[in-house]
This record gives sequence, structure tokens and C-alpha cells, in this order.
Amino acid sequence: MEAKLEPIDWSEEQKADPNKLHVVRNLFFRSVAINDRFYVFNNLDPMNQNCVMVVDPTLRMTFDIKLYGFAQENKPKHARINYSVAAERGKIYIYGGLSSDNTVLDSMDSFDVTTYQFVEVI
Repeated sequence: MEAKLEPIDWSEEQKADPNKLHVVRNLFFRSVAINDRFYVFNNLDPMNQNCVMVVDPTLRMTFDIKLYGFAQENKPKHARINYSVAAERGKIYIYGGLSSDNTVLDSMDSFDVTTYQFVEVI
């Protein structure tokens, strides 16, 4: 199943911008740049269908990646906050952080930017 991308234009004038990209952030967001785009991860949770947003500064648009319909094995394996992210060769690696019950995680997931799917690495 393909991920749905919902493009959202943004405005030069931040106050009038309905997308409010400059205020769409919180303590639990992490981002990484790959292929001239920014991939912004919200609280990672297998139940969160909207945990990834793509920002394309060239197109001046954002895209919410909807994970509806994805099989559970293609979503994040663990709920996590305060994790680390790194990018290499078309994949984004998400490591560590805290689980929903504040347990320190020593696991890693990867996110493929071509298929928009998560895979457990360790």
C-alpha cells in the first residue's frame, strides 16, 4: 500500500500562514535532512498515523505522511520520545529514547524515504 502525501503550501507571511510550519514543533520532534528534504518525526508510536512530516524548501511545501492502512510491521516498532536520528543512503535511523512507560530503549528502527516504511534494525 502506498503512503498518502497531503501537500500543504506555506506563505511568506508567517502570521497569515495556515500551515504554521514555524510553530509546528515541540520538545518531542526530531528532524533530519536527506535528498534536499527535511523529515520531521513526531512522537513515534505504532498507533500514531501522523508521525512523519516531509518539508521541501525548494517546493515551499510540507507533506504529511499518512500511515493509514500500513501493516503493523511497517510502522515504528516502539513508542519513543527523546530519541536520536541520523540519515544515510536514503534511510533514516532512529535510536534509543524513552518508551511510553519511561523505560530507556536500546533498539533502533530505520525509516525508508522511498517507501515510507519503518523496519526494526536492532
